[in-house]
Formats: sequence, structure tokens, C-alpha cells
Amino acid sequence: MTDTHALSKLTSLRTVKMQPKHQQEFDFIFESLITELDTPSAFTIVLTEQIAECLFWLKQHNKDKEEIICFAMGEELVQAMLFRNLSIYAEGFTQIIKHIYANTLDKETEESELFRVFNKTMDERGLSLDTLRAKAMLARMDKINDLDVVLSRHIQNLRHLQKGLDAFDFKKKMLKRLDLEIELLTLKNDTLRDQSRKVISQSQ
Repeated sequence: MTDTHALSKLTSLRTVKMQPKHQQEFDFIFESLITELDTPSAFTIVLTEQIAECLFWLKQHNKDKEEIICFAMGEELVQAMLFRNLSIYAEGFTQIIKHIYANTLDKETEESELFRVFNKTMDERGLSLDTLRAKAMLARMDKINDLDVVLSRHIQNLRHLQKGLDAFDFKKKMLKRLDLEIELLTLKNDTLRDQSRKVISQSQ
């Protein structure tokens, strides 16, 4: 590994700038990759930054997809109900669904009127979270497909960048990590795509 001063001069070559709310997370990804370089150079710094950018947006777009699905679940749940302000209920239901998935429901939420309405509505419509998710994905299939295309493009870019790095004698553990990152993200993407196809086939 190069000394701190030399590495500092190399990292001045960085060009990717994120919005302030994303910069810290992006920097963490970049810096964790840099520590795994055997002999950082100007070229490998640039490639590593591009890899960090791909990884960041892969994770961000997967989060975006989940946000779309959860909000669509909230909207789907209130669509046929006689609520006066659907947007408030949809947002509230969305937050409850996200808490359920994250296993972060607290006592205050569980005892709230909104949670009671959520459970009552689910029961009245005979829905489980799985069936509600399937309906929501079908309703937002166009947006989900758009994100799938973007995710696939990032994965392909990541594979090409990885091949470039392989030619510069990187540590095997870094290449293995990238393989695992790609495999995990690809598996997650394929699983959601299979769910989408299953929903479509069931609806036909």
C-alpha cells in the first residue's frame, strides 16, 4: 500500500460528486475499496471510483424499487375504500408496511388508530402482505421494469470495470468481494423480476 501522502495526491483525481445526503455513503464505499488495492495508481483510482459509483447506484435503485413497491402497497390497500383523504392513509399504510418488513414496529404504532385501520382493512379485503405486494407490483410494473433496466445496466458496467481492474494485479479478496456483490445484487434483481412475471401470468 502506498503511503498516506501519495494516496492523498492520487485521490485528488476523483471526479464523482454526489448530493450532500449521498456523499458520505459514496465516500465510504470508495474508501473501503481503496484500502484493498495493492498498488494504487492514477488509472486504478479512476476505475475504483467508477466501481464505487456503480455499487452506490445499484444499492440506491434497489432501495428506490422497494420504496415504490411499499408505497404502491399502501395505495392499493386504500384504493377501493371509502376514505376521504386517500393520500394520508396511503402514506400512513406505507410507513406501517415498511416497519413490518424492517421488523421495527413499536408499541406506539401498534396501538395507534392508523394501525387498527390497517389491520381491519387487510382483514376485510382478505389480504396478506404477500398478496398485497403482488397486486402493488402489478399496478407499478412499468416503473419497476424501468428500474430493472437501469439496474441491469449498472451490473453490466460493473462487470466491465471489474475486468479492467483484474488486469492491474488487485488483491484476490477484492475481486472475490466484487463477485459476491454482483452475485447478490443480480440474485435480488432476478428474484424481483421473477415475482413480476409471476404476478403478470397470474393476472392473465
